[in-house]
Amino acid sequence: MTDNSKILSLTTIFAALYVIVSLLPGIPVIGGKGKIEIAAFLPPLYGVFLGPLNGFVASWLGALLAWLLPPGTPKPWGLALTSASAFAALISGLSTKQRIGKIGGWVISSLIILLLLFLWYLSPVGRIAYWYPIPHWIAFFMTLTGGKWAFSLLKNSKYIPLALLLVGYPGIMTDHMVGNLLFIYLGKYLLGLGMEPSKMASLFLAVLPISILERGCMTVLLVMFGTPLIYGLIKAGLIENFTKNFMF
Repeated sequence: MTDNSKILSLTTIFAALYVIVSLLPGIPVIGGKGKIEIAAFLPPLYGVFLGPLNGFVASWLGALLAWLLPPGTPKPWGLALTSASAFAALISGLSTKQRIGKIGGWVISSLIILLLLFLWYLSPVGRIAYWYPIPHWIAFFMTLTGGKWAFSLLKNSKYIPLALLLVGYPGIMTDHMVGNLLFIYLGKYLLGLGMEPSKMASLFLAVLPISILERGCMTVLLVMFGTPLIYGLIKAGLIENFTKNFMF
């Protein structure tokens, strides 16, 4: 099987897996509309397996299909949220690339996370709830300080769980921050929200402990599910050396 065939096969399989997992009951969004999909732990794995761009496509395609197909509700807000999954895969995929040109993949992923944090503080809500993104700052510093080791750790089967933690948590928190920014910047137009910045900031701060618990559980799921999946894909011959990520 050629690399192109593997890419197509895995992209299709992973997109379908996302749709299946998205059918599981989600976590209600307190104070808002919609729910947090349990499938949110999958995109960072897609970035690791397929690389940043192929993982981006597989995650977005899976989220799009989950949005389009029953019992999904194809409304503009759900379509906007499909980007959160795609960016999660992009961040984790970049972090597993030793080099993209002359730049370390972890440097690019760190800059993207930093840009998202900048957009948070650019909004009135972010300036009021200035300490809300503490978990996201942790993700940034994990990528900045540990991302450069992820590529080497993934080559050693003993350290695959640690490597998945280093690249997976930032991906999961990127998903979360993209969703937050969409809520702040587009909620008025796509959800009909008329909330004052101070009230919205209070809402974010009120659900922060729940968000930390949610994302912590997703990170645990990512490591628990991803570690044996990597071993299985390698053993099956679908990924001979997945640190190549089939990309770049």
